[in-house]
Amino acid sequence: MKKYIYIAKTLEQEIRDGVWPVDSKLPIEPELCARFEVARQTLRQAIGVLEEQGMVERMQGSGTYVRSVTPALRRRQTVCVMTTYLDDYIFPEILSGVEEVLSAEGYNTLMRLTRNRISTERQNLLELQGSDCSGLIIEGTKTALYNPNTAIYQTLTGTPVVFINGWSRELSNVSYVAADDYQGARTVTEHLIAKGHRAIGGIFKHDDIQGLKRHRGYLDALLEAGLPMEEENWRWFATEDVDMLFQPSLTQWLRQFSAVVCYNDTIAVRLIRFCQQAGLRVPEDLSVTGFDNSTLAELIGLTTVAHPGAELGRLAAEAVLQLMHDPETPIRRLLPVPLVERRTVADLRPKQETQGAEGA
Repeated sequence: MKKYIYIAKTLEQEIRDGVWPVDSKLPIEPELCARFEVARQTLRQAIGVLEEQGMVERMQGSGTYVRSVTPALRRRQTVCVMTTYLDDYIFPEILSGVEEVLSAEGYNTLMRLTRNRISTERQNLLELQGSDCSGLIIEGTKTALYNPNTAIYQTLTGTPVVFINGWSRELSNVSYVAADDYQGARTVTEHLIAKGHRAIGGIFKHDDIQGLKRHRGYLDALLEAGLPMEEENWRWFATEDVDMLFQPSLTQWLRQFSAVVCYNDTIAVRLIRFCQQAGLRVPEDLSVTGFDNSTLAELIGLTTVAHPGAELGRLAAEAVLQLMHDPETPIRRLLPVPLVERRTVADLRPKQETQGAEGA
């Protein structure tokens, strides 16, 4: 426990016990500093906690007075939610879960978008420094790359921050609620292997941490099955160059495989449309899988894994509320992403083996 928290809790208990009655004056700063063996700045942090709770009031030139025996947190009524995008993909579900919890607790939600641009994230964070938001739920921007905004996060002292989906590796001791990207990609790759696929390609995003974790899950599933892991078997893209993937040369690359694991449903749907134009049938010639179980996946019958969506939003909102009361204990939750099997995966197992599996 940090020293200023310990001091605040000690003084709070003394106020409750009547050591310092309502309207009484606390000892002057030098006396309290000497008692707790801390610098004046640390003591002022502790008094600030009690002031935020409404237990004491600092009077300029007079001192600090007890105003209440019971903490009554003077919470500000807005939580900022900052995501990369807000469209008809998974984001509306996440926001719905966030608002469900926060509105029940009397909080408003302030939306901010970054469009996955570090400069926009920076501008939004700087604006938050002078705002009265009582908490921040944020999806990190390009989290696989160096983020120069790390220093700004460190200035948001007193404002609880909960990351969703991804966060910069430069940040330490963060609180987060995220889908289990590694396990999700591993699960869908193992599903393809169980269906008899042995030549499995992959398409992953390299500028966010989700893409790296999904790539790792894919590789570990191949490794455990003893399947080839040639670097030519997977392709990378970034936010700005995704269109470069779908060039005519992609057709020849695809013909090596019986299946491809895609970074998300958006990429999977684009790949299926590309295959249609290139004369490749899905799943007869190429099985395709996604990630997120979005509306897109439902519309075309895509095999994918289910992003927790609204549940992730609810848990993130609960986490930011919990951090308002206990900022010293980070909250870290990885949520399961179950397989959703649909028609875009062919079963390549020998008929006898398939019948045996069905009979079992």
